[in-house]
Amino acid sequence: MGATSSNPTEQISATGDQSSTSNVQYLLGDIQKLAPSARKLFNLGKECLTTSVARLPFGNEPELKFQEATNLADLQNPDFRLFRPLKLTQPLYSGQTYVKWRSVRDVQNVYAFCAPVKTIIYIQPIDEFPEFIKIFRLTTKRLELTLFSLLQSFCQIYFSGFDSHVLPEVNIKDKQWQIRSRHHSVTEQKQYYVGDFFPYLQRLIPSNGLCILGLTWTDLYPQDDLNFVLGESSAVHKSAMFCFGRYEPKGFDKETHQDIKEVDGLLIWKLLRIISHETCHLLGFQHCTFFHCAMNESNSIEEAVTQPLFLCPVCLRKLQKCCGFNVLERYKAMAGFLQELQDQLPCEQLQSAVNWLQKCLQYLEEG
Repeated sequence: MGATSSNPTEQISATGDQSSTSNVQYLLGDIQKLAPSARKLFNLGKECLTTSVARLPFGNEPELKFQEATNLADLQNPDFRLFRPLKLTQPLYSGQTYVKWRSVRDVQNVYAFCAPVKTIIYIQPIDEFPEFIKIFRLTTKRLELTLFSLLQSFCQIYFSGFDSHVLPEVNIKDKQWQIRSRHHSVTEQKQYYVGDFFPYLQRLIPSNGLCILGLTWTDLYPQDDLNFVLGESSAVHKSAMFCFGRYEPKGFDKETHQDIKEVDGLLIWKLLRIISHETCHLLGFQHCTFFHCAMNESNSIEEAVTQPLFLCPVCLRKLQKCCGFNVLERYKAMAGFLQELQDQLPCEQLQSAVNWLQKCLQYLEEG
């Protein structure tokens, strides 16, 4: 891989091969007109892939020192990097690059050119929720938040540039929705078939709605031969459904399993992960194959919970184009929001996210 250096920029120049840098420009598109902090972050993404992955044969495990910060001590680790490339198993252009995503989006925007601007993400509670969910309140410096308004506030920061509203609760029976259900053979608990919700949710989207996100207390399943799903989206219907993940069949033990009985940091983290992931799908994002990223595919609650909350440079570039936000200001707002959550509902995952943001902001703001 040529000469090495602690400076990623020096690593590129040390190889004597600038072509690999230009060859990955399609990953992020033209970033020259963006704010300096945004360019710095996106260039770091290019450098990560160019110096650490692009020259490795397919199937080989990259010899990386890219690590995630799990505590404050890790932030002082000189080997710490903000983004960890995934093992390269296919050419970089095989994944959904920014240029690929943008080409599809531009075609869709041609059809929507004469339509009213749609900028609001709607959150739709469905059916009854237990009393502890209803009475939950989290007091911030400015607001007293219910669980649903907390999710609303998160969406307004994560998708900064779009607004978010919570709709009044709807009842499946009152609406006469025909939603298939079953009792899982392992957990013996009721599950709804997630695909049946999408057409009904689509009809509830107000004229200014970008998309709608349904949340139900009852668990979900994606098809007859699959056990369980935390969330799923349908771009055709501009709708997503997600649940609390109360009874995952994988590893279920009837004798020891306990239902969710309180709103804690881990539950909030789980909801933030799924709501951000599924909303990005509604914006046209495919699963990420470049980095450890919020848009990685997951096959269990455990896997979903351990994945990052934040997008990699390639996926963040797509979201920045959608929303038009200032990358630095968005990270600052997210850091403040998550720190307030961690102060009141502490959990390992929230602390790790706060640590990552501290390191990211330090990197973006240093000269």
